[in-house]
This record gives sequence, C-alpha cells and structure tokens, in this order.
Amino acid sequence: PWDDEKYPESFTMTMTDSSGINVESTVLTQRDNDRHTYVGRLTADSISDTVWSFNQPMENYAYADEVSWAKIYVEPLRPSMLEALIYEGVDETFIGSALGVLVDQGETMSVDSTFSVNALSYDAYGPVSGAEVDIAILRVSPQKAMEAIETLSPEGDVDITSGSSNIVAQYTGEDLDGNVNGIIAEFSGKDDREGHEHPQAVQNGQNGAATGTDWEDIQRSGLGNTWGASHSDALPEDGGVADVITTGTTESGLEFEIMQQIPLPGTAGCARTEGSGGGDYASIGWKYENFRFWDDENEEEVYYDKPDLDSLSINWGDGHAYNYTYGESGDYREEGWEGHSYQNYGDYTIDISYTPVAGYSTVYHSLNYVYSEEESGFRMSTGEGEDESYVTGWTDVGWCDLNDDESAMPNPEIIDAFITGGPFEVMDEQIFTSDADGGVTMTATPSLPGAYMSVVQTKFVRDGVELIGVGMNAGAATEASIALSGITEQTTFAGIPVYTATPSSSGQVTIEVTTTWDGGGEDYTAMLMLMPMPLGIAFPDIEEDAWGEAQEFELEFQQGTTTRSQEVYINAPLTMVVSIIMEEGALWPTAIHFGMILNDPGTLDFDGTLGPGQTTNIALDADDGVASRILAVATPKVGLDPASIDLSAFTELAYGTVLRDEVMGWVNTETQLEATCEEAGGWIEEGWNEMGQMESNVKMELRSDSNEYVHASPYSPNAVLTDEAGNTVQPV
Repeated sequence: PWDDEKYPESFTMTMTDSSGINVESTVLTQRDNDRHTYVGRLTADSISDTVWSFNQPMENYAYADEVSWAKIYVEPLRPSMLEALIYEGVDETFIGSALGVLVDQGETMSVDSTFSVNALSYDAYGPVSGAEVDIAILRVSPQKAMEAIETLSPEGDVDITSGSSNIVAQYTGEDLDGNVNGIIAEFSGKDDREGHEHPQAVQNGQNGAATGTDWEDIQRSGLGNTWGASHSDALPEDGGVADVITTGTTESGLEFEIMQQIPLPGTAGCARTEGSGGGDYASIGWKYENFRFWDDENEEEVYYDKPDLDSLSINWGDGHAYNYTYGESGDYREEGWEGHSYQNYGDYTIDISYTPVAGYSTVYHSLNYVYSEEESGFRMSTGEGEDESYVTGWTDVGWCDLNDDESAMPNPEIIDAFITGGPFEVMDEQIFTSDADGGVTMTATPSLPGAYMSVVQTKFVRDGVELIGVGMNAGAATEASIALSGITEQTTFAGIPVYTATPSSSGQVTIEVTTTWDGGGEDYTAMLMLMPMPLGIAFPDIEEDAWGEAQEFELEFQQGTTTRSQEVYINAPLTMVVSIIMEEGALWPTAIHFGMILNDPGTLDFDGTLGPGQTTNIALDADDGVASRILAVATPKVGLDPASIDLSAFTELAYGTVLRDEVMGWVNTETQLEATCEEAGGWIEEGWNEMGQMESNVKMELRSDSNEYVHASPYSPNAVLTDEAGNTVQPV
C-alpha cells in the first residue's frame, strides 16, 4: 500500500507440528525505518521428529488486495543437527582420547637435512607397549601457493580487436601448444540477470526483437594464437552482445577457455531504460551509454566504442509520442527523463526506440503500463508462467556492465605436480608398533621449505576395547640456517633451544648471528629480535616495566660475510630470542632460529630423585645466596621432552574449556542470541567559540547491538553518567 496508515505495527505468525497439538507463535514486529519488513522469532520448546507447518500471517490483513507481492524468509538462528554432529565428532577425538601421545621433533630444520619424529604413547599406568602408531607428516609451504596456482591457469590473456564488420582474437601467452579456436555463444548475462533479458543480446535476433528460435553457437578455427570472424562469413549483420570464447591447450597440457562479453560489430551503444510511475502518470528515463568492463590488471573500467545516437522516440501507447533528434537545436543529450499523463484507464504498451547513425541496428525496448482503479504501474512477468505477473512502480531494461571468465582443465601430470610441489602435501605416512618404552621413531627429509606437521594417532586394544590417542608437533624447514653464539645452549624445551647468558653490570650481552645463506650473490638483511617474557602471573608484586622492553635490530650482511655481532640488553629473567631472514615479498623465511635466554640462572639443589611419581625438594644452591622467589622449569637432557604437544591433555584445555564451553554448541548460541552488547566511547573536541575563546568539549556515545529476531523492541540502556565523586552529570 502507499499509505503508512495501512501498515500495522505487527503481524502474528504461528507454526504447528505434524500432530496438530503443539503450536508455537510469535509477533512479527515492524522493523524501524523500514515499513515493509517485519521480523520475529519462532522457537520449538523441544527437539522431535516432526514437520512444522506455518500459517499465512497476512491471511486476515484488511488491505491484502493492495499488496502486489510478499515474501517470507526463514533463517535458522541455531546450528543445525548436521553442524552439531561435526563438533560432537571432534569432541570424541579431542576430549574422549583414552591415550596420551607426546610428539617430539626439532622446531627448525634445513631443507635436505634429515630430522626425526619421536612419539611416546602412554596412559594412566605408564608407557603403552605394542600399540599401533600411525605417523603422517604434512608439508605446508605458503610460498608455493602462487607457483602451484599459476600451473592451473594459462600464461596469457586474450586481446580482442573489433572493427566495423569483423573481430580478431589473439592469445598473448607464450605457452600455447597448437592452434586456438573460437566460439561466438549466446549472451549469458550477469549474476542477477539472465542473458535473454537483455534486449541487445545476440540470441534475441534482429533489432532486439525475440525470434523464438534457439541460438546456435558459431564455431571458428584459428591459426596459431589468432582466430577471427566477420559479417561476410559468420557474424550476424545486426550485431548484438555475445559471449566470445577462445579455447586452446598449453604446452603443459592445460586445456583453457577464456570468455569475454563484447558488443559485436553492428551493435548500437548500450541502451538503458528506466520506468517510474503511479496513478495516471508514467515517467521514462533513457540513457545511451558505452558498454564497459572492469580491467582487473589495471584496476579500471574500459569502455567499448559506440556509434553516435541519431534519434530517440517514446510511444506512450495512447496515440501520443515523444521524439528527440540528437544535435537538433544544439541539444546533444544522451540521456533524459520524459513523462506522460494518461486520460483513461487501460493497459498501455510503451515503446522506446534508440536509433544510432546509419550502419548500426536500432534498439527497441517495450514496457506495459497499467492504469486502473485497483492498481497502477508497470506490469512485469514473474517468469513462472504466461499469466503470472505483478505490478510495480519502478522497473528497468538493459545494462552496460559486461563480464569475463576463465576456466581450465588440468591433465593428470599437472594435478600430480600440484600435489607434490604445491602448498600442501602428505609427505610421508608410516605405521609402527610402540616398543617396551612406548616409543617409536620416524625420520624424514624435507624437500621444500615450509612447515612440517607431524600428526600421530595411537590405537591400542585392552580388554576388547579399542583406545585411541592423538598427538602432533610442527617444525619449520628453511633453505638456510641460523646459529647464535655469545650465549650458551644448555638444553631444549619443547624442541626450542634454551640458552644462558651472563650480562655485564649494565645488562649488555654480545650475540653473534651466523648464517649459512650466501644471499643469492647479493647483500641481505637478518633481523634479530628479543622479547622479554613477562612473569607477572608468577610474581604479581613486580612492576610490569621491570621485565624490560622488546628490542629489534637489522643486521646487514655483505657478500661473503657469514657472521655479525650485536650488543643487546638482557634484564628480564627469561627472554625470547628470534633471528630471521625474510626476503622482500616472500611468504616464507629463508632462515629462522628462535630460543629462550635465561638471565644468569642460579644453581638448584635437589634432596632426592626427580622423576615420574617421585617428590623432591628444590632449593637454590648455597653459593648463590638466599632466594626470595624461585622460578624453575624442568626439562630432560636425555629422553622425550614432556613439554612437547600432547593433544589428549592440551586440547582438552584449549578446545574443551574455550571453544566448547564458550563458543560452540546450542547453549552458547542461545546465550549469544539473548545477549545485548553495549559499547561506550568518549573523545575530546576542541575549538574556538563565538567569543574567540578556546573550548574543550567531552563527547560520549553509547551503542548497543543485539539480534533483531530475538529483541524486536528498541533497546533502552540504563546508563548513568557520573563524575569521580559519584554525582550525576547531565549531558548538554
């Protein structure tokens, strides 16, 4: 309806299950600033195997005869059963693991250097012997992604040159094997519009009038990298917008197809018509433009040439017409709006014709305008049947934006190369049986730089029940390596080197960075970064500033230089150190090394043996004085490091207490749906008042965000602004 008064504040909608007993209802509330839209929430109080039927909320609407069309959209607010099954299955893997699996491997390694993966399977009783241990090593090389993707596309593009009566298409790549071929196909349209809807589509025939016959693709053979067609041998004389396709095969065996939508020779400029109307008055907007497409490479629109417009006419269907001649009386418009009032009720066909200069086809658009006591506007077909239509106050015909597309079909050799040399690869997989100590060892040699993830699954049958555990670890393989000296390596912690350093009285230490990279024959830069580890949780009484600040250095390596020295400051008890060589534009480092530095650690004394199930007292050695606090981390010099990633324990904490308890699941989803989030902000604005004095104003805002299906009514916050003394401040 046109009148706001005919829009109610709400509708009532119900749903009934297949038994007819359970009925749920909701009030669909009108959305703010959108009188056409009503929203609400329907909720079943239990899950059951049933079919819900919805009523028609506008069934008793008093002005239903004035509604041309209406749609009901149903959107799920909670995860579906299918989605829930996904994380329920993950629950069984992560939280339900009955075996623990420790996986140990080096955190950094060099390409073509062998590394070992050690896995230990255990349960509450100790190591598990005789378990089936499946180890898979996965390679992830992000720097190989672009190279791999490029093998799935041809090297070149297609340049199309259009003359007055012919087109020539040329493939620009150097990888072509044999000849290209061409296809002139019917116009396919764009995302939201079918090709046949465009009056200038080539399949619509002469002068834009539908012929009622199917378009037959025009096949053209090429020679080398070029093919062409003209009015004399293939192209339709009247032109039209078409999909022009170039096909071929590259030397690697990749079959490609490149499609470009173009106006064929003989086509007029892009004719666009808009219609707006109501009651007895109809308006027609007309535009004569250039067809165009978006050039991704240069990030700009490219326009096709168009012939000049000669004249335009609008026949209103009641004996009246509007005629315009381009250039007459100095009028060189290529767009405009014209209106007309109808004197009598009726259905009127409005014909709009765009006539270009000689040698090009006229474009015809046609609209049906309805003027009656019951309805008025443009009658449009729904496309669902000859008699299915609706009346609207606005419509448009034609569009000028053209598309392109590219597809390719790789052969088995390309697919195999993509898998083995691409960004992802299952490098190796082997099955072992755990020894008496519950351990197995697998070796591998990285062939490409990247992250190498070791995933281990252990299976063991006890008392007829199969127990499963999962573990993993990861390391980085690079082309070159970095070593640090000036600090002393004592052990490793979860595969990360642990160093000790004895700074000077001012806290300075000299670290030497040695690399095995030659820079590719050029100078290069290595980064050295130190990040103090804040230990505020263990020692909350120490100020945060006492841990020190991060440091970052750029070390310039000239050709032939392999070692550089750098003075650094170490004040914190524990500092993370990272050195990395990253070439410009690279996605993966050329070399990387990281570790932990202990600042002049003391010596600890044990009054017993430290091991599984054992208790011992730890104290600072008498020669080091009296300690007010001790931070001790134990890591073995021999054997498997228990700090290695153990999914049966680690993921139960990370996945179970974070993701499952706070993010995923119906309970969390319902909590998020019911929640209303508030966000407050404040800022100061300064300026000169009318008296020429500087003023400062404090401005504040309070925003709320909630799910409109759950909270249909506007949110009213209970915010109160007070000063530091608790007095209420009234905003100005």
